[in-house]
Amino acid sequence: VVGWWIGGRGVIGALLLLFVYLLSVVFRLFAPVHFDANPEFVIPGDSGRSLYVTAEEQGEMGMRLSDSGVADFFDLASGKLRDQKHLPIGDAKLALVSEVAADRALHAAQLSTGAVLMLRDSYDITYPNDKRLITPQLEYPYGETPLPFLSEPGRNLAVREDGDKMLFAATGADGAVHLKSFEKTESLVGDSTLNVASELSF
Repeated sequence: VVGWWIGGRGVIGALLLLFVYLLSVVFRLFAPVHFDANPEFVIPGDSGRSLYVTAEEQGEMGMRLSDSGVADFFDLASGKLRDQKHLPIGDAKLALVSEVAADRALHAAQLSTGAVLMLRDSYDITYPNDKRLITPQLEYPYGETPLPFLSEPGRNLAVREDGDKMLFAATGADGAVHLKSFEKTESLVGDSTLNVASELSF
């Protein structure tokens, strides 16, 4: 009888401990959420006007594109400038930047000449001396030569990809809507080029 009594108390004690554990878990689900904000900082980089700001998927490094054609890469926690790269646009400036495909970090940058440069930001992760290092890169999937579109910067640039086709759309300074479609071809070595398929303005 004594053994049953001790065993029964042990079972009851185990059930009570399990109840307390489950109660603590459920309580945390309904507890108010607190976020600790990182220190505020001014985005570093050149003196050009910011046109576009994004972050890599791990949320550790940001990229800023300015109208001077400079890509500034900075630490999102401290604001420290990590790298700086110049887009291949010569003496032209950037007029606007629009997102094409967020999952591939693909962007379209329209120049002051009206042409459009397609670019992608990517990040190489290495571990020199067992320390994690993120190295930013800029890639130009359709070459470093901007694609001709308008004769001057437009507004509301939109770029859409569909398989081997690409469409540019924007509103010109005269208020007209301009469309330009391209067909994509790939060489034997995997390089992609775009050829004009059609143009339309209305």
